[in-house]
Amino acid sequence: MIKKYNLLLFDADGTLFDFSEAERSAFYATADIIGIPGYIASVYPRYSQINDDLWKAFERGEIQKSDIQAMRFSKLFKDLGFDYDGKQANSIYVSELEKNAQLIPGALELCRNLSRDFTLILVTNGIKKTQRSRFSLSGFAPYFKDVIISEVAGYQKPDKRYFDYLFAKHPEFSKDLSLIIGDSLSSDIRGGNNAGIDTCWYNPRRMENKTDCICTYEIAALEELYTILL
Repeated sequence: MIKKYNLLLFDADGTLFDFSEAERSAFYATADIIGIPGYIASVYPRYSQINDDLWKAFERGEIQKSDIQAMRFSKLFKDLGFDYDGKQANSIYVSELEKNAQLIPGALELCRNLSRDFTLILVTNGIKKTQRSRFSLSGFAPYFKDVIISEVAGYQKPDKRYFDYLFAKHPEFSKDLSLIIGDSLSSDIRGGNNAGIDTCWYNPRRMENKTDCICTYEIAALEELYTILL
């Protein structure tokens, strides 16, 4: 079999891991522990938006990862008028998140199959301790050569230096024979563009690309990767 790629860089959350479900589960558990007021189903979307905005600011290099952890619950509690320490709430939330390793349907089987013909590396901006815990629970470990976490690399996607770190650590691979697969245009696809790597946008909701990010491929289901790769 002639392969166009030999290295597949998989994003974690939203691509292989069902982060929406993990986040919701961890938030509900945190709310139960500390007694966040109000109907949780109505409070959670506000938290999720705050968290998403902070992570995007992190990707743009405007804040540090530690700022996300310090600010997300503090901002939420300010909105709710709830008197509770935001950093303490975040600590509880992170502890709960570490227990959640829900996967996108078919992700484990896909990685098992692809690992027979390709080298797989997980690329994530997530919190180091949390991601390592979730990865160990996921069943992915036998199929991945490495996990590159932004905290360890010193840079985050989409910064080109994040990918420079990856290829310096694995000089046996070249960018020309690598493909990054991810759900985030601003992180994964722009990161691939910055690094000179082919990209595959995992877009299950079939959203319109209104950015200048260039997608080499676009898929709505992970199984479509078989057609591209094999």
